[in-house]
Formats: sequence, C-alpha cells, structure tokens
Amino acid sequence: MYAEIENVVDTTPIIAGAEAIDPTYRRLPRLVKAFRETGYDGIINFPTIGNNPTRSGMREDVGLGFSREVEMVRLARAEDYFTMAYVHDVEQARSMARAGVDVQVSHVGWTAGG
Repeated sequence: MYAEIENVVDTTPIIAGAEAIDPTYRRLPRLVKAFRETGYDGIINFPTIGNNPTRSGMREDVGLGFSREVEMVRLARAEDYFTMAYVHDVEQARSMARAGVDVQVSHVGWTAGG
C-alpha cells in the first residue's frame, strides 16, 4: 500500500505496521530493511501479540512472542529508524523503553470486545 499512500501524502511521515511475529520473516533485520527500503519513515509493532499475554507466553517458546516485537524495535533503533510501539501493561512499556522506542502507544483495551 506504500505507493498508494505516498502518492497522496506530501509532508506527513508514513509509519508501517510491521508484524514482528510473522514466521515468514525469521530474520528480523530483513523485516526492518524491507520496510525501510520500501520508503516508510518508521515502523510500529502492528499487528501485535502484546494484547494477548496468554498467547504471547505460549509463543515465547518458539521465539514468536512479544519479546520478538521488542527485538524488532531494538534493531530498528540501532539503525536510527523511527519506531512506535503498542504496549498493554507496565512491563511491556519498560521493555520497549529499554529497546529505545521513540513513541509508546498505551493501548488500554477499549477496542476489545464485541
């Protein structure tokens, strides 16, 4: 969708939703590089598994939990790439802060439910 968005946006940064837990991107540096080379001005961990701590915990055993989203942000910041991150509790916020995230988006759950 980048080409469609970039075609109508002149001065607003375009932030991409980067799914760090996508198993088709085993190597996170390649994921970050793909978004950067496309032209995005930054990334955010979206979709995120952080809003489902039970599922995230089960997936940590195979390296596909919230800690992988933190690692994606850490890698992006190490390359001076702009980052945003959804966080859902204090520990996630601390983890993202340690990773160097530029902007934390506190997601408090009002979009959950039916």
